[in-house]
Amino acid sequence: MITSLHAAGGAPWHASMRKRLGRQVWGGSGALPVTAAIRTHADYNGSIEPTYMSSVPAECDHVDRLVASIPRSDAGSIAHLIYPSAAANGRCAIVHGGHSITYYDGSTRLQQMVSALLTEGTAVLGMCMPCAGVNETPLVLDLAGGGTTSITDHDFSAIETDGVHSWRYFVEPVIQMLNCLDSIEAPFSFVDMTGISGGGWTTDMASAVDRRIRRSAPVFGSVPLGMRPPGNAGDWEQRPERQWWDVLSPRDYEAAYALGCVDLGRSRLHVVGDEDPVFPVVSVHAELDAMAERIDARIRGTHSVRIDSTTNEHECSDE
Repeated sequence: MITSLHAAGGAPWHASMRKRLGRQVWGGSGALPVTAAIRTHADYNGSIEPTYMSSVPAECDHVDRLVASIPRSDAGSIAHLIYPSAAANGRCAIVHGGHSITYYDGSTRLQQMVSALLTEGTAVLGMCMPCAGVNETPLVLDLAGGGTTSITDHDFSAIETDGVHSWRYFVEPVIQMLNCLDSIEAPFSFVDMTGISGGGWTTDMASAVDRRIRRSAPVFGSVPLGMRPPGNAGDWEQRPERQWWDVLSPRDYEAAYALGCVDLGRSRLHVVGDEDPVFPVVSVHAELDAMAERIDARIRGTHSVRIDSTTNEHECSDE
């Protein structure tokens, strides 16, 4: 619960919390990384990365390939900046897939979301989770004492105990992508972000630390621990034993949600599902209402919770 979010000495709670999160993840002053993803023009006519020029020709004009660097690895986190064939509106939306859901996945309607955004003139930056989609798996990482470790799924505990914070693999690629977008010839006036499942979680965590994300809309990504089914604390990176939890505890995910919309002009839409097979919320409507009220009372932006009762699948529904 967010009950007293003012730092000692009267400093705004959000500035203090962001700085503490930054110090824990990146050390030093807690400032966000300034490294920018590398951007190249590309035509995708192979089988490894999606051919957007052929899959959505009516909506897509051209595609750039962006690659963020990964600590302790020669591999990179790959994203695709997809430009609309419609008149550009100067906006970009990051669409982030989940662990087993790519941003170009038609079965969960993310690809349909990409097409809809392109149709309205919004550029799309498509991203995938570590070891998912276009990103390399297994991900081989160097250990400080010599040797390597191979990562194939959520669990980055081997590298976290070796001194590298796990957010550097989940959240830092988004920050590097934003740094790249800032440097392009015609910068976007607004950058928004959405994602499903683990991509929804990434949307919230990236929005919590990087204020350049104006609007965030996580879909079936997380709910506070007290609202989760018994025994289901979420994926490895979501669980309370992770290092970053010390900064937010005991305020739980509610504090992270508030960070994503505390600033004037920012907003957050939290999409949850009554029958979501991962985090069903059918029995906690009152708790969600109370959470939204507490967040609303402590932010300058806007916040809302949308309960989707139209699907029992872990997907973006037509609604």
